[in-house]
Amino acid sequence: MIGLWRGVVSLSAHRADWLKLGADACQKVEQACGHLPIVVEHVGSTSVPGLIAKPILDLALGLPNTALIGEVIGLLTKAGFIYRGEGEGSVGFLFVWESEPDVRTIHLHAVQYPSAHWDDYIVFRDILRADPQILRSYEELKKYNAQKFAHDRKQYTSAKAKFVREVIASGGRG
Repeated sequence: MIGLWRGVVSLSAHRADWLKLGADACQKVEQACGHLPIVVEHVGSTSVPGLIAKPILDLALGLPNTALIGEVIGLLTKAGFIYRGEGEGSVGFLFVWESEPDVRTIHLHAVQYPSAHWDDYIVFRDILRADPQILRSYEELKKYNAQKFAHDRKQYTSAKAKFVREVIASGGRG
């Protein structure tokens, strides 16, 4: 099962089908963007086998030039994505896919590629996939924050930010 009401934080045990759903979602974005030279990756907790996650697929969409965002907005909204504007801290642009109103199944984060922001998505995902100790530490933090911020997804995400930054900065070497 994939999907979660907007704003709600609820964690699920990892499901093997999330990897296929992520690959399918990446393909959907690539097809929607047609001729544009983009890169799409399944990132976030649903892309990490064994890690609990909000049942929402997080995808990173790499744009060779953010000046393309107008064309990307047109193509993705035509395909059914909802454009939500610039992401937190003006890092990129956010699109969502909903299975029904306010039930989010995909968060698509469009950023410059290559860039440090793109690298952060990939590096953090790959470290979690490779290091069981960091994965478990992150999982405990996620559980704690999910209890504390069950109805405030922005606070839940914000409360994980320091851990994420430290792991990326260390390259996974604690």
